[in-house]
Amino acid sequence: MVTNLARLELFTPDERSPVQPRTRKVARRKVTDSFATIFSSRGEIAARIKDISIQGCSVSFSIGELRMGQFIQIGMNGHDPVTGIVRWVNEGTAGIEFLAPLTWAIAAQDSDEF
Repeated sequence: MVTNLARLELFTPDERSPVQPRTRKVARRKVTDSFATIFSSRGEIAARIKDISIQGCSVSFSIGELRMGQFIQIGMNGHDPVTGIVRWVNEGTAGIEFLAPLTWAIAAQDSDEF
């Protein structure tokens, strides 16, 4: 016996409209000469912070390996390590989202704009 099932709709008609571009809701600060140590299950990675916000940062590194979705800890300029998750990796650079937002006082210490 064959039964035809109704086609399930995953979206309401309003949600089918073109997707709006995602915009960053938190300001980023460019950084120069700021170094970090990334602690992962595969060891330590020396990295340079490229930009930072209270929600996360992007880093560049030449030796080591990070994988998308990997949980890490990142120590920045003498502060206690912060736990984060690797959101993207691209040829020696990576984006890290902090699990708990930083305060601007900590983020500003590494920023060029303050």
